[in-house]
Amino acid sequence: MLISIKIKNFRSFKDEITFSMEADASRLKNQNVGEIQLSNSNNFRVLKMAMIYGANASGKSNLIRAFFRLVNYILSKPNVGERVRMYEPFLFDVNTKGSNAEFEIDFIGPNYVKYKYTIVFNENIIEKEELDSYPNGRITNLFTRSSSSEQETNIHIGILGGAFNKKEIKVFNNQLLLSKFGSDEPIAELTNVFLYFK
Repeated sequence: MLISIKIKNFRSFKDEITFSMEADASRLKNQNVGEIQLSNSNNFRVLKMAMIYGANASGKSNLIRAFFRLVNYILSKPNVGERVRMYEPFLFDVNTKGSNAEFEIDFIGPNYVKYKYTIVFNENIIEKEELDSYPNGRITNLFTRSSSSEQETNIHIGILGGAFNKKEIKVFNNQLLLSKFGSDEPIAELTNVFLYFK
């Protein structure tokens, strides 16, 4: 289940925006709040329903488009040297054209575990990618990948978290590391996250 999505420098969104389904602590309008029991036995309060509204050309479709572009890019693997197809920066400011875009999605995934997936990218490469989970209510890094500014290379190294013995996985600089767990690198927990998006 989607908890929240944050977007920065994508189409009509110059600054960071957040769409969240997380319910606050208020007990007002409880009929629109549901509780999901997470794997750590904590209850997580979410909205049963939310609405996006606004004037024409105010960005409603772009918010939904961002989510589906992210999912599509996770499920596909571009060839080496191809542009990052989901990169569509805010074009009405000279400072954002060519700057990195950022997506962050929080979700309740397989086995009722909460996850946070973050990517930072530009037209040519994925600059940063990180997947964290909260199986016991505390953050656990599943993998981290960042670009190396030391040298120009088509290959990045992703480092899996401590639970996977800090294993290193090579990935092309324009591909998402999460995509590797759909076919190339079968690791149960990470493959289940890939399948969640599929």
